Amino acid sequence: MGSDPIVQVKSSIDDGSFSFGGFGQFAGWDSTMGFAFENLVVNNLRSLVAPLHLDGVMILSAAPYFRRGGEGGGCQVDLLIQSKMSMYVVEIKRKTSIGREVMDEVREKCRRLPRRRSMSLHTALVYDGNLAPSIEADGYFDAIIPFSRLLGL
Repeated sequence: MGSDPIVQVKSSIDDGSFSFGGFGQFAGWDSTMGFAFENLVVNNLRSLVAPLHLDGVMILSAAPYFRRGGEGGGCQVDLLIQSKMSMYVVEIKRKTSIGREVMDEVREKCRRLPRRRSMSLHTALVYDGNLAPSIEADGYFDAIIPFSRLLGL
């Protein structure tokens, strides 16, 4: 049997040889922080109202959306905001670098999302990280909101 990893780390701390490279060294750190970031944005919905031009619009629901499998396939939306005649698919990303693949992801989510034909569909991206310039240039998203803007910075 190998020795206990906790004892090994304690020993290296005690003898001064432990090297802490940052939280990013822990397995699952990025996905945990991404999930926490999504929750932070979702739980501060009021700060999204103005950038999404929803002032004065009656919001019927605003929450993460998840649907398993089924006929059109599964679908997971970070934040789905619904008014009487519109749906807003809000993608929330926290990554060092955010590339064009985010548009493909949202396009696929929109394709799989069940909705009435009379309902308009809008897309938005709330992000923290470096956004590829081609994302804004493409014009796919109706709103692109850096997290710093939600903080008033």
